[in-house]
Amino acid sequence: MSDILDSGSFDARPDAGIFEVIRHLNYKAQYAFAEYIDNSISSFEENKAALLKMDPQYKLRIEIEVGTDEIRVKDNAGGIPSNQYARAFKTAERPPDPKKGLNEFGMGMKTASIWLSSHWTVISSALTEKDTGTVVFEVQKMIDSKQTIIKPSWKPKPNAHHHGTTIILTKLNRRITHLDNIKRHLGEIYRGYLRSKLVDIRIYRTGESENDPESIVAFEEMRPLVAKAAYPNGPRGEVTWKKDFEIKLSGGQTVTGTAMVLEKGSTPKAGLYLFRRKRLIIGASEPYRPKDIFGSSTTFPYQRIYGELHLDGFEVTHTKDDIIWGSNGDDEETFIKEVKKALQEGGLDLLMQAVNFRAKSLEQKDKLRDKVEKENEEIEKEIGQKKDGLTDFTDGDESDGDQVGEDEEQGVEELQPTFAKEAIGKREFNFPIEGVSWTFLINVERDGADAALFKTSATRETDREGNRKMNCIIIINANNKFARNYLNRNEEFYEVILRFAVASSFAKARCEHVGLEYTNAFVRYMNESLTLLDGSTNNS
Repeated sequence: MSDILDSGSFDARPDAGIFEVIRHLNYKAQYAFAEYIDNSISSFEENKAALLKMDPQYKLRIEIEVGTDEIRVKDNAGGIPSNQYARAFKTAERPPDPKKGLNEFGMGMKTASIWLSSHWTVISSALTEKDTGTVVFEVQKMIDSKQTIIKPSWKPKPNAHHHGTTIILTKLNRRITHLDNIKRHLGEIYRGYLRSKLVDIRIYRTGESENDPESIVAFEEMRPLVAKAAYPNGPRGEVTWKKDFEIKLSGGQTVTGTAMVLEKGSTPKAGLYLFRRKRLIIGASEPYRPKDIFGSSTTFPYQRIYGELHLDGFEVTHTKDDIIWGSNGDDEETFIKEVKKALQEGGLDLLMQAVNFRAKSLEQKDKLRDKVEKENEEIEKEIGQKKDGLTDFTDGDESDGDQVGEDEEQGVEELQPTFAKEAIGKREFNFPIEGVSWTFLINVERDGADAALFKTSATRETDREGNRKMNCIIIINANNKFARNYLNRNEEFYEVILRFAVASSFAKARCEHVGLEYTNAFVRYMNESLTLLDGSTNNS
């Protein structure tokens, strides 16, 4: 048929060449599989009453078998009615009511199948019909001939109650890898349906059993924190830090959802998950974390705030992996502002709780403190014994002392302290650990020979955005016996002692943070031991 219909008119519908374009889309296997699942769920929703009437124990089951040369997708949904074939197999032909269901664009099955293979067959038995229909797509033949006319074949159903659809893809265009990641991704997307217990999705490789528990697509439920408020004027007593809310935007769109402070912080899991029509749109590959709500990756909200938000009245991309934000009250900036307000209001400020709560409970700290106090008593006793031994050893006998005196009289020059500010200057170390920014400032001073080799102190702070910072100050005594005798022999040892001081300061601060006591005693004993082991002739 000619493309020219009459004078000045023509047919603008895409021909078979569009299949070549689809084949080379920047697509992913999980999105392709999701299109089949969308169709199965939509068929189930449309025929739910009839399916449950036929079998009160009915459950939608979707199986995807992945082989080296073939992929099979099978469901027991309502099937494709014969009067819907022309629409169902025409690219971009939208369903009668695109505002319902998950197959709203009329592209899913065709896009996924053409992207995955060059030859695919659809076998479908509609719930209320007597015959099973079969449609074969030979993609390359259609591209070469530029012909898109397909004629289905029909045969009687195996039995009157048989229903469902099977898609067989051969001549695959690509190999499917990382099946575990795909299952995890799909579990996140369809968690709303999986929670209903009416939908069962299984993905497995050819040769494996569809009844193997490993084939089941599942997801992890998150648990809210139960604790007292960690901010002033919060709710009294222990509460569950979880709330439901509804937001009505000026453009007529609504957002309903549930948010919580996680019982256990989780950077991979925390964040917002945006759903539409019960299907996850944003959050499967990476949680949605607007900076105005979550701050930077080092903040507590980034690790602890979790929410599932259902958007109504918003448009999505045809691949269903992003929201199309508008400009009439449904823009992203307004959305973020309103969600943040919902997280904070209603007497339960999830953001403040996430910023201020510390996971170690008072009871845990008390138990830890008792344990540490007991261990410290034993350590102090042991160090006292060791100290007496070291003192006896370093005092030496009288003849050794006389010999040292003779050496001094003969003009043996004592090592002079060169480990001074001029040698190392002011030093600063910075590095992040577990979401906290640590800064270590090192200075050199001159104190007595028996004074501590180094002193350390730490302060912690949280800025307005919830970023946590630790500042540690370290002072090294250049006149300490250890410094005079060791550090002046080898300049490379400067760097060693600097890092040793930083490590000790860091360990002390971390121990104090988790409630350990007597950390100052540990540092004091370490300094005393280093001073006793000063590198002199008697103890070197």
